[in-house]
Amino acid sequence: RIAAVGLDHRFDFTLHAPFMNLDAGADDPEVLRVTRRRYRQAVEIAVRLKAVSIVFHSGYDPFTVEKFEPGWLDRAVETWDGLLAAAPEWMTFCLENIRDRSPEPLAFILERIGSPRVKACWDFGHCNLFSRVPFAAWADRLGVVDRLFPELAALKGCLQDPEWHPEGDVWVHTLLCLD
Repeated sequence: RIAAVGLDHRFDFTLHAPFMNLDAGADDPEVLRVTRRRYRQAVEIAVRLKAVSIVFHSGYDPFTVEKFEPGWLDRAVETWDGLLAAAPEWMTFCLENIRDRSPEPLAFILERIGSPRVKACWDFGHCNLFSRVPFAAWADRLGVVDRLFPELAALKGCLQDPEWHPEGDVWVHTLLCLD
C-alpha cells in the first residue's frame, strides 16, 4: 500500500536500514553474517516499497576500528559489493557518517567501493558532534563542492598575491572566511 501511494503521488522513498549492533566489516564472523542478512532484508523491503535509495551507516567507528584497518575495510567493501549485486540497478545506497572524526573514512570507503550507485549521506549533526574538521573541508572531500558549487571549485589553485594573502590560494582564503 505504501508503494502504491508513493507511485500515485510520484514520491521517491528512501529507506533507512537498521544499524544497531551491525558492522559491515566486523571481525566476528557471526556479527558479519547477521549484518549482511539484516542489510539484505532492508534491500528486500526497499524493493517492495519501491524505494529509490537506502541509507546505511558506513560501519566505520573510530572507537572500535583502527584507522583504515585493511581487514575491516576489505570485509566492508565485500559487504557493500554483495548488496549492490543483490539490489536492482535503479537503487542507490547512501553511506552515512556517524562518529567519524574526519571525512577521510567515509571518502576512503566510497573510493574503495568505486560504484556510482554508492554515495555519501553526509550527516551534518554527526559532524558537529564528533568532528572538529571544518564543515567546508567535509564538503570538499566528499565532492559536494565540485558537484553542487562548481563556482567555488574553480577557486582551487587560483593564485593571489602572497604579500596580502599568505594563507594560500583563493580557495583556502574562502574556506577561512566560511569558518
